[in-house]
Amino acid sequence: PLERQVAAMARVGLELSSATMFDQLWALSRLLDPCYEALRALVLKAEVVGGDETRWPLLSGKSSSHYVWSLTSEKVAFYQISQGRSKEEARALLGAFSGVLMADGYSVYASLARESGFTLVHCWAHVRRKFHDALPNAPGAEHAIDLIGKLYDREEDRLPATIALNAAALLGGADIIRVHDVREHRLALAGLEMLARVNRRDD
Repeated sequence: PLERQVAAMARVGLELSSATMFDQLWALSRLLDPCYEALRALVLKAEVVGGDETRWPLLSGKSSSHYVWSLTSEKVAFYQISQGRSKEEARALLGAFSGVLMADGYSVYASLARESGFTLVHCWAHVRRKFHDALPNAPGAEHAIDLIGKLYDREEDRLPATIALNAAALLGGADIIRVHDVREHRLALAGLEMLARVNRRDD
């Protein structure tokens, strides 16, 4: 990315090396370190946190042992690149977290939960995927998929009511009612928050 920016700036007459840009970004990252750590601390204060990790590819195409770890709450997402995906790295990332961690079936999370005391839960999307993979050899897995689908239907049925409850909380000044899955109505809540700000400003 830096090389592309250097080339773009050169086309308009600005001479700057990628090494200089890297030095500037590195200096800026040091200044932003406190904000970065504050984001992590904010995520870990949440009652429910989503955790995941995935391989971090290199542009050269060469294999990499680096992984990007993510921690997400309703309002904050935190990312960290580590040299691997060991239990030690997960422990350092989660610290003293004692809430509910939603993650996939990676064994490190289960092992760490037994030691650290947080509650580990799994998302239904991963469970459903296993049943779907089993369909060619186990037709009965379709029944489990249907049951999971009914759970999704119940969640969708609750969605309008949940938005209404959050709207009442926002516009009435009460605490926002917590829900477990806010992905589908996050935009609606953002709009409601904006409306609430406008109302407060008009008052």
